[in-house]
Amino acid sequence: MHIQMPARMLRLPNLSGDLALALLLTLPFCAMAKPGWLGNFDANLSLFVLVPLLPILWMTRTWRVVLVRGRGGVMLRAVVGLLLICAVFTVIGGVRLHFEGVTAYGLDPLPKSLKTAIVPLLLAVFVTTAAAVPSLVRPADLQAAMVAGFALVAAYTAIQWVSSVAPNAIYSMLWPAIEGARDNGGVSAITRFGRITGPTMEPAELAKLAVLFFLPWFAFPAEWRANIWLLLGTLTLAALSMSIIGLALVGVSAVLLIRHFRWLALGVIAAAVGAVLLPGLTDRLGNISHDPSAIIRSHYNAAALGLIAERPIFGLGWSNELFFYPDRVAPISHLWEVSEDLRTGNALTAKSLMLRLAMYAGLPVLFGTIAIISWALIGGRSRALSRARFAFTLFAVAGTIDGGMITSLYLWAGPSLCLGALIAERRAL
Repeated sequence: MHIQMPARMLRLPNLSGDLALALLLTLPFCAMAKPGWLGNFDANLSLFVLVPLLPILWMTRTWRVVLVRGRGGVMLRAVVGLLLICAVFTVIGGVRLHFEGVTAYGLDPLPKSLKTAIVPLLLAVFVTTAAAVPSLVRPADLQAAMVAGFALVAAYTAIQWVSSVAPNAIYSMLWPAIEGARDNGGVSAITRFGRITGPTMEPAELAKLAVLFFLPWFAFPAEWRANIWLLLGTLTLAALSMSIIGLALVGVSAVLLIRHFRWLALGVIAAAVGAVLLPGLTDRLGNISHDPSAIIRSHYNAAALGLIAERPIFGLGWSNELFFYPDRVAPISHLWEVSEDLRTGNALTAKSLMLRLAMYAGLPVLFGTIAIISWALIGGRSRALSRARFAFTLFAVAGTIDGGMITSLYLWAGPSLCLGALIAERRAL
């Protein structure tokens, strides 16, 4: 006698879906101690998931998300195109600088550019991979993974904060692997900065992780209704970083959320959180003219604007500003951080993501990409589109104010996941 099993009992293992969920859970832990291969690519727990996930994605052809029609596909192709053009211009810039005889730190621009051109290519692969995630898993599972990931980040951040008051063995065991001991000079991040950083390497990175990666999915969840406590928890985590970019993102997010949801409670609690944090922010802004970080930011961004004005069409290519920055920031070399940057050749770049991309790809390509994305976001009222619009607004604010660690994977995963949800919606239709 043949017995037919119910469909729900015949569910086959979904390896690609399980790996996609594991990617979401590991992405927030973005600052493991790194061996130093390619920037911060080797400083993210999710790399242990990405290595097996990429071949499976290729075999299952989920890379075809980049070919899907509709708003999500258009925006994804624009972002991937920007990164591919950055790679091409990096090689072109290296060749040009090589024949101009430009050198710095004993580096020849040509071989150096051939290496750094890999970075935007890897980012393009990662953006496509992240955009495929919503097509690999059920919306409820995706939403549950985002909530679980935030819970892990909040729990670790709480342990970190407690350690500043009462040192404990749990934090002493965890932080060297999670926060990147080498980049923090052998001390924990909370010891170095005096403020919480969570599983990231700087307070500002924690704020961007909370707002750019988690918040869009709590404001416009894939399943169920928005939970005000998750929203407040995310905004509070960003605000507690006490970074200027974090407080700016909290302010912009609160305005957008109040306008969209019209929750009086959110406005009241946000105002209460602001009242608690306002004294610290006022102190920082009141001394901004004497704040070394503000002085460095202004000089580094001015140097970037000068380079963009000199090479506005094709740009310099990825990280080729290294060959120009030493002379342009020499006037503030008396500052310890600048002297260290000049000594090592690290962090010699704009403190704004948009300025960096303008330096790398040129103004026509960057403005063209922004125009395509802006056009695709106009109109429409679906939840997936509202989430993408919200995510890109926050990304634009963060990218304009702050440069941060451009290879931090969650920075790109946030908008890419939202594009992937639009693509999954289109494919379902």
